[in-house]
Amino acid sequence: MVHVNILQTGNLRPEDEWICSAEMDYGNPAHGVGSNPSVQTRTCLWNALARVCQYCDDNDGSLGIFAAVTLVWIIEWATVQNYTSENNIVHHPMCSAAAMQVVFAVITRSKSMDSLWRDGNSGNYVRHLYRWALRELQNSLSEPGKEIRHMLSMAALKLILALLTLMSMIPDKGSDTSFCLDLEEVNDTIAILQQKLKINVEDDVRRLSNKILSVLQLKN
Repeated sequence: MVHVNILQTGNLRPEDEWICSAEMDYGNPAHGVGSNPSVQTRTCLWNALARVCQYCDDNDGSLGIFAAVTLVWIIEWATVQNYTSENNIVHHPMCSAAAMQVVFAVITRSKSMDSLWRDGNSGNYVRHLYRWALRELQNSLSEPGKEIRHMLSMAALKLILALLTLMSMIPDKGSDTSFCLDLEEVNDTIAILQQKLKINVEDDVRRLSNKILSVLQLKN
């Protein structure tokens, strides 16, 4: 619960401040013990969640339980307002990249969104995840740090491709179009990817971008 509370709210209770004690050696107030854990602490916690997902067994139902518990609040976390605030380290690019890795791990391991289909709103959840990944991909265009930009780009691209693959695997939902991208979303994605390819990007970013473009151009 300490883990989830820090990631969801950014709050650290006084009795939980020992979690940050290892950071005191940095000597920077931003890394010290306090009620607002640092980017490094939050990123470690997101990475821990991704690691937990890797150990969940799909056969005994633990992966489904993990997905059901985490995905909904991750979506809520990702769609809060004021995420672009310079002072908001809760949604720092490193945290966003690590959070997208958690969702990517869930999707690629389960190959479905069954855990979200229970409340009849799963199509909207999938779209929220897609829009979040697309937003972070756009944010990566203006990220000044090379390493952070690459980390954010790769996490967003991997999640976008995984969601597109998932959408193509979803059984026919009749008149329910909530699982389908609309034309504006397709065009926005293509435009951002084309912007990405105009700059000097790494080979792995370029490969993923071109792969997503080839998928989307078939839809357009």
